[in-house]
Amino acid sequence: MNARSFFQPKRPTIRENQSGAAAGGPIRKDKLFFFGHYQKLWNRPQSGSAVALVPTDAQRNGNFTSLSVTLKDPNDPLTG
Repeated sequence: MNARSFFQPKRPTIRENQSGAAAGGPIRKDKLFFFGHYQKLWNRPQSGSAVALVPTDAQRNGNFTSLSVTLKDPNDPLTG
């Protein structure tokens, strides 16, 4: 589940480390025991890209003639 978003040029790296320890034993034979544990997780994700494509004023008004690609209507399967 480590996919890049549509606007990121490369997939972000995630570095995770997990460590832990546990110890236990008797205090009084067959009567009293102790046990303790410790666990730590280091999660260091790489931040994603903050690049955004802002439409021009003409594109906001519906004029897409300045684009170098042909737009296709996703609702009409016969075009394209």
